[in-house]
Amino acid sequence: MPAIPFLQYRLYNQQISHHNFTTPAEVVSHMIALQAQDFAGAKWSIALRLPGATDASIEQAIADRSIIRITTLRGTLHYVSPDDIRWMQDLISERIMKSFAGNFKRDGLDKTLFTKGRKLIAELLKDGKQLTRLEIKAAMEKKKLPVTGNCINYQLYYACLTKLICLGPRRNKEFTYTLLDEWVPRKENKLLREEALAVLAKRYFESRGPATVNDFANWAGLTIADAKQGLSSVSGTLISETYNAVTYWMSNQLPAIKPSSAIYLLPGFDEYLLSYKDRSLALDAQYAKEITGTGNGILSGTIISNGRVSGTWKRTFVKDTVEIEKKHFTPPAASKKAPFTTAVKQFGQFTGCKPIII
Repeated sequence: MPAIPFLQYRLYNQQISHHNFTTPAEVVSHMIALQAQDFAGAKWSIALRLPGATDASIEQAIADRSIIRITTLRGTLHYVSPDDIRWMQDLISERIMKSFAGNFKRDGLDKTLFTKGRKLIAELLKDGKQLTRLEIKAAMEKKKLPVTGNCINYQLYYACLTKLICLGPRRNKEFTYTLLDEWVPRKENKLLREEALAVLAKRYFESRGPATVNDFANWAGLTIADAKQGLSSVSGTLISETYNAVTYWMSNQLPAIKPSSAIYLLPGFDEYLLSYKDRSLALDAQYAKEITGTGNGILSGTIISNGRVSGTWKRTFVKDTVEIEKKHFTPPAASKKAPFTTAVKQFGQFTGCKPIII
């Protein structure tokens, strides 16, 4: 199978070119965990997989607790279904904490300080209280707990990864933290480690395939051995294809797909690129720095054509309009102008602002 059909199947499985769901909760559940480091971008990531969704409808899903923002895979913020948070944290938290061990030591944090910090956070947030990062930081400072540098961030990571807290509602423009068990009551869905690896593998390859075991390990933050174990447990429910001597896995329930002329505007941290360690099928190496070249951890929004990154875009809000500035890697064919305009209109509908291409 050549690369282009691979990419068409990725667009299909990631719900970008094909849509099976009607709510943000269903989209997030299908995607297992959806990168949410960039709050505004993450809302658009959900909406472009959900025709007709608006910024307000995604905000409502956050408010009604059907999708939860929490530090999880790779130690970064994601949107996760309430049903998946606890078994996923059980699976990945220990490895993440080990990967951060050097950072913790450098900032003078140890198990005792994390335990004290966790106990204090639990006391601060009990009975439905929600506090901002700065409010928690001030409380820790009063208790003589270290908060300089990354210490406060690491305390919040630890509290998230140990299932104490998650992100709650925004207060004005500030994000708050709340107790996980009060925000989304615990359900009995605890999985054995082998079961969790199998569930994660099956849902990853069904929502991200075609993908490799290395892609899966990198996305989930697992060892290659654990990734292989998870894949081995569910390989009978998947199919594999080989391209350039590399084996890719995907759902065995896929229809024949015809190439589409559609254009998609993806936010910088969208799963379409982040889900894969090797992004060469979708992104030419010569253009990689166009996406990551700022060097500040920010990824540019991408223009996707035929499954490949064909340029970058960014938006600027001006009163009741949103200006879309585009940069194509090569001049697009005339036939691509209408699909690009359609993609821009979709973003405008999401934001509720009149889109202007500049």
